[in-house]
Amino acid sequence: MRILITGGTGLIGKATTAALRGRGHNVRILSRRAAQEEPAEGIEYWPASVTDAAALAGAAGDCDVVLHVAGIVAETPPDLTFDLVNVEGTRNIVEEAARSGVRRFVYVSSFGAERGTSDYHESKRAAEKIAQEFAGEVVITRPGNVYGPGDEVISALVKLVRALPVVPVIDEGDQPFQPVWHEDMGEALAGVIEDRELRGAPLNLVGPDVVTVDRLLDIMAEIRGGQAPKRIPLPSGLAGLAARFAATIGVDMPLKPDVLQMLLDGNALEPGQTNDLERYVARPTSITTGMRRLLESMPAQKLEDGYGKPQHRRFRARVRVPRHGADELFQMFCADYDQFLPVERAEQEGNPRQCILGETIVLALPLRGDIPVRVEEAENNAVTLVTVDGHPLAGFVRFTWKPQEDGFLFEINVYDRPATLLDTIGMALGGSLAQRNTWIAAVERMIEASQGNAPDGVEHETGDLTEDEMLSVQEWLDQLRASRAG
Repeated sequence: MRILITGGTGLIGKATTAALRGRGHNVRILSRRAAQEEPAEGIEYWPASVTDAAALAGAAGDCDVVLHVAGIVAETPPDLTFDLVNVEGTRNIVEEAARSGVRRFVYVSSFGAERGTSDYHESKRAAEKIAQEFAGEVVITRPGNVYGPGDEVISALVKLVRALPVVPVIDEGDQPFQPVWHEDMGEALAGVIEDRELRGAPLNLVGPDVVTVDRLLDIMAEIRGGQAPKRIPLPSGLAGLAARFAATIGVDMPLKPDVLQMLLDGNALEPGQTNDLERYVARPTSITTGMRRLLESMPAQKLEDGYGKPQHRRFRARVRVPRHGADELFQMFCADYDQFLPVERAEQEGNPRQCILGETIVLALPLRGDIPVRVEEAENNAVTLVTVDGHPLAGFVRFTWKPQEDGFLFEINVYDRPATLLDTIGMALGGSLAQRNTWIAAVERMIEASQGNAPDGVEHETGDLTEDEMLSVQEWLDQLRASRAG
């Protein structure tokens, strides 16, 4: 079969595309950035958005099924609103499916859409009615909170835990919901697309475990092998006001107003309801297993996604007549970075002391909590660490050891900017000075470990990056990541 997927570049869309390709189906993905997407066997891209009815013309041509995933959980008026994307976008793609003679239309709604009180759920209810007007076969699916790298709820909670020594929870943090791992959701949707016997009521696709935010915090602590973070109850009314105010002034909060309302509404199966996920996924991923995978795969934070001016900071020392040379010190750093960095390694189960390609290292900052970085390079006398979701800075740091005639040059190059508006404030209130002192101390430790001398001491300089320089640096990092993946 050939399947058109809207929202195919998002968390659910990517997982479903992988599942469908694994079953031998061809996929056409609707994407506004189709020209920038990497081509792959069995996957093609159509340049359009569901909000542009004219650009959709022909998108579903020669397709057997349309899987409509595209939607938003938070509004950014006037360009992206629930009515424009979730409602009218659904109408547009239903009309395109009808024009193209598609056999089946599968709509990804939301669990609780029939009873939820948020504006988001209201838009999903309206979209379900539009989908049901399709003249061919119609299947409505209602997934629970789909989680995976970058999702709107659980990934946001992980970022809070990593960013704060005390985590605010809504009321008592006891609202039940049933999150579903994104790869399970992909398999389920692939099964739904293939299932020729489907008829009747919407399908509930939720995870196997009912959890609460409070329980998730405990699970994270169990996985990390440390103590659960301290919690402070935040009244739901106050949290809602804060979330809406932040959205109004453009501050990026971990939980958007309508996501918060979904948690308050409760998002778990009621007595008598069936979990249809079990029809398509033989062994659904437990919340503990899913959380472990999530913690290991949180996405890197790109320079272009941060706030304020991107900066380049360079710290270096020319070390003369060392007892330990550049090659040896590089190996020592990779074997145990903890002895060289003035920032302590977080005491977590499985938190490595070595710089291993692809591994995530978690450091601990006083008053800031855990900060994660991922090893993107550890070879040829160079180590590159990229910041991961939850780190106060977006960007990366690169350590290099360059042999010279009578010693070596040790250099730390930092390319970063605050990850959020709140982190911008933190950097202005002393974070920038603390960061400078940290890297100076790291260079001093390297000089000491070499048992050589640095007549010029630690040299350091800071400058803003232009837009072109930022893009060039990010392109270098993307190529480094691509070469490792290849």
